[in-house]
Amino acid sequence: MENLKENFKHEQITALGEAIQVRDSKKAYEIALKLITFCEKFQVTEEDLCDLVEAYSIANSFLRDVYPFKTNKNNTLKMLPLLKRIKNVDDWKIQKYEEVLDHLKLFGSLQDVYDTYLELINAYRINNDIKQLENTYARLIAYLSNINEDILNFASRLDGLDTKVIKSQVKNHAKYINSDPVEKTKKYTDVYVEAEAKTHEAVGEPGRMGYVYLFWPKLKEILKNDHDIDWAYPGLLNDARFD
Repeated sequence: MENLKENFKHEQITALGEAIQVRDSKKAYEIALKLITFCEKFQVTEEDLCDLVEAYSIANSFLRDVYPFKTNKNNTLKMLPLLKRIKNVDDWKIQKYEEVLDHLKLFGSLQDVYDTYLELINAYRINNDIKQLENTYARLIAYLSNINEDILNFASRLDGLDTKVIKSQVKNHAKYINSDPVEKTKKYTDVYVEAEAKTHEAVGEPGRMGYVYLFWPKLKEILKNDHDIDWAYPGLLNDARFD
C-alpha cells in the first residue's frame, strides 16, 4: 500500500513538473486537484499532512491563472488547521503560514488573519528568532492599528520585547511602502539579478495581474535556499493589495 502511495505521488509530481515546464497552468491545476483528492485520504503521519498542505498550496498558485475571478475560493482555510497539526516548526512551515496570511489579508476574516499572525509569532518564538518575532508583532500592529497598544503590552509582557523597537518599525501605511532593510545590503544586491532571473524561469515573466503573488514567494525561497538570505517581501510588510 505504501509503495502504491509513493508511486502515485511520484507520477503526479512528475506530470506536474512537465505541465509547469510548458507553462500549462490549467493542466497543472488539474493535476494539483488530483493530488488533493488523493492526499485527503491519508492524514495520518506528519508527512501526509505536509503533502496535503503542499497540494493545496500548488493548486492555489495556479488558481489565479486558470480562474482569475475565483481567487477567494481557494483552499487557504483548509491549510491553516493542517499546519497547526504539524508539530515540527521549520522554514517550510513558516513559509506556508506566510502564504496563508497573504491570502487571508485579501479575502479572509479579521479573526482568521489574527489567528494566523499568532501562529507565526508562536513559530518564531519556538525558533528563538527575535528579529522576526519583533517584525511579526509590528506587522500585526499595522494590520490592527486600532488596538496597537494592546498588542504592544502583550509583546512586552509575554516576550519582554522593547516596544519602542517594535513601534519604530511601524510607519504610516497610508503614505509609505515598507521594504525589508536587507535589500540595502551588499549581500542582497550582489545576488539579486541572478535570483530574479531564476525566479522568472520558475514562475514565468511578469505581465499578468497578480503576478507578484507568485513571484515574491518564489524569490524569497530562492534567496533563502541559494544565498542564505532571509527576505520579507512587500506583501508581508504592508497592509495593502498589490497587482
